[in-house]
Amino acid sequence: MYSITRLGSALSLLVAGSLAIACNKKAPECKMVIGSLNELGTKLGEAQKVTGNSNAKPEEVAAALRPFAGFAKASGDKLAQATITIAEIKKIAGDASGAAQGLSSRASKMAELAEQMKGLDAAGKAIDDQKKRVDAAEAGIKKVCEASAAQCAQLGKVLEAFPQPPENHDDSKAVGAWSAKLDSWAGELSKVKIGSPELQAQVKAYDQGWKAFASAMTTLVGITENAKKLDELSKEFNGQIDAANKAVADANAFCNAS
Repeated sequence: MYSITRLGSALSLLVAGSLAIACNKKAPECKMVIGSLNELGTKLGEAQKVTGNSNAKPEEVAAALRPFAGFAKASGDKLAQATITIAEIKKIAGDASGAAQGLSSRASKMAELAEQMKGLDAAGKAIDDQKKRVDAAEAGIKKVCEASAAQCAQLGKVLEAFPQPPENHDDSKAVGAWSAKLDSWAGELSKVKIGSPELQAQVKAYDQGWKAFASAMTTLVGITENAKKLDELSKEFNGQIDAANKAVADANAFCNAS
């Protein structure tokens, strides 16, 4: 069975915390910053219910990330454009804005990659199906050749030269190199003269099966590469959450100070 690890890297959850502000001139500005981050944390929590589910389909992950990306951008813009008179809060708002914009850009890219991964199950099934097909054709070839070895002399030499697919089917270079070898091998196979209609049918199925296998494997490699990129973006995304949480902590510390 050929498969890759499903998308399921859990994202950290923004925890804005509570805020009890004394009635003074910094209260409105503090409330605006904390309120924006609390709203962002709520939206992130909604998205995380999907992105943190290892059984979520790629298209479901994309659908959860897109609206969050839009909301995070709006939050970042709001914080950046707010009129703030207190220097300390202005800096905190700037840090929070940067984190929100960082979350937005990464969520958007992650949604694109997740969408491109929706062919994962189909590619994996195609690989398994084509492997069964070539195994059946190989058994059929063997049966015919055992009954009439003379007509399989040239064919046998070509079949012995068949390039085995790479064990590491996640390696794009290895899969690409194997696909090129397979094309060359298929060219040699096409030169073999086969008289028996039954043997012709089995060889054709064998040849077509491996070509379809290679195509599905190439597709799967592309999806695997996207999964790797998605994992890296998830790490960056979590880094932006850390930055947002720091802004929350700074806001709480400053706004609650007497």
